[in-house]
Amino acid sequence: LKPFINRFTLLELTDYTEEEKRKMVKSKFVALEYGVTEGAITDIANRCRGIPRTIETFVKGLTDLALTKSTDLINLKLCEEYFDINDIDQNGLTKNDLMILKIIVDSNKPLGLITIESKSGIQKEDIEYRYEPYLLKLKLIEKTEKGRVATQKGYEYIYPTAPSEDNDDNNKLSEENKLLEIDKILN
Repeated sequence: LKPFINRFTLLELTDYTEEEKRKMVKSKFVALEYGVTEGAITDIANRCRGIPRTIETFVKGLTDLALTKSTDLINLKLCEEYFDINDIDQNGLTKNDLMILKIIVDSNKPLGLITIESKSGIQKEDIEYRYEPYLLKLKLIEKTEKGRVATQKGYEYIYPTAPSEDNDDNNKLSEENKLLEIDKILN
C-alpha cells in the first residue's frame, strides 16, 4: 500500500455520505425491481458500515426474506426482522463486534490482540482487519501503545448509563431495550 500511496500522493479516501449510501441502497432495489420505503433505505444505510458490498449483502438477504413473505416491498418492519435474524444492531455491529467490545470494556486495562483472540476465539488477523477498524471508526475503542482500550462511548455502548431524573420514561425504556438487544445478540 505504501508504494501506491507514494506514487499517487493526491489520493485521499473519504467515507460515503449518508446521501450517497442511501442512493446506493435505493439503486440496488430498483435494479432488482423491488419497492423500498424511505425508512428501510435509512435503516440499511445506517447499518452498512459505509461499505457498498455490505449494502449488496443486505439487499440480497432482504430480497430473499421478502420472497419467503411473498412481498415485493421492503419496509422497515422487514428490515428489522432481517437484522434481528442476522444479529446486526442499529449501528451495524455484529455479534462478534459486540463480543470484542465487551471483552475490551470488561477488562478495564489495555488488551493486546493475542489476549482478545484467546478470550473471543476469533483469529487476531480477523480482529485487526475485520472488526477493529469499525470499532475504531465509531470511536468505541482506541489503540494505545499498551493495547486496545474502551472509550467512554464504548463503555456506554455496552453498559448504557441510567437516565437522570429529569429524563422521561422513554429514555429509560430505550436504554433497557439496548441492553436487552446486546444481551440477545451475545447470548
